Amino acid sequence: MPLKPNPSQRLMQRKKAIHSRSKLFVYIVLAGLFLGACQNKTLCDPTAQPSLKFGFYGLKRYPRPYIDSPIAVLVSNVYALNALIAGSPLLPLDTLGQDTVHRLNLSLPVSAKTNSSSYVIVVNTNPGGIGVHSTNDTLKINYSKKLVFISTGCGYGYSYGISGATITHHYFAQLDTISKSIDPNVPENFRLIHNNL
Repeated sequence: MPLKPNPSQRLMQRKKAIHSRSKLFVYIVLAGLFLGACQNKTLCDPTAQPSLKFGFYGLKRYPRPYIDSPIAVLVSNVYALNALIAGSPLLPLDTLGQDTVHRLNLSLPVSAKTNSSSYVIVVNTNPGGIGVHSTNDTLKINYSKKLVFISTGCGYGYSYGISGATITHHYFAQLDTISKSIDPNVPENFRLIHNNL
């Protein structure tokens, strides 16, 4: 027959049980605070699509050729040939701001499914004239993708780096690469230079 613990022994057993439970509770709270402190406070948007940023510039030829300040270009339409937005190659008007507008720059979506994106930029070359005269330039941008760890809160995502670019040279004389990183913090990836100044 087992011996019954005396009241002082029962009291000691209760104190030990309470102490071990409170210790466990403190450890759980501290672990939660520690893990919470490790979280990067970066806001993650899983629907965000990376974009390329283009600036429009003029090329002066006198006394010698040099790139002048930004110029406004009358963009009629932009077609993203393989960087589709909601299944349509014509970029929505809210991407451009208005139907036809003088623009100093463009921000165009990048296809996450391929290693290149192609665009047709339609420029109105007869503003204020009778009839609409437009010139199309086709751009093809090649890039590489690399899976990178962003943060504990965001997980993994792709980092994009530009590996090459071509243009048809109908309206724009040259395409200069300014930044090879496709990053929201980069103000400009390319300069599209128009030489009819």
